Amino acid sequence: MNRAPAAIEHRVREHVVTLAGAIGERNVFRPKALAAARDYIEAVFTQPAYRVARPSYEVHNMVRANLQATLPGGAKRKQAI
Repeated sequence: MNRAPAAIEHRVREHVVTLAGAIGERNVFRPKALAAARDYIEAVFTQPAYRVARPSYEVHNMVRANLQATLPGGAKRKQAI
């Protein structure tokens, strides 16, 4: 196995351990875990210079948010892929 796949495998494992293990089950009935997962994922996407937006919505009288990560392009940065 060359280094690139091994590095990717290591990163994926770290994310799974954090989300499934450290943070655990997350849903509208576990708002702290849901917020922790959101914050973790947002931080992961922000590190390689993605722009992260949080459009929000309400569920069970609680405000929730999705994450939208955008990586700005070069010469054609106004085009979305």
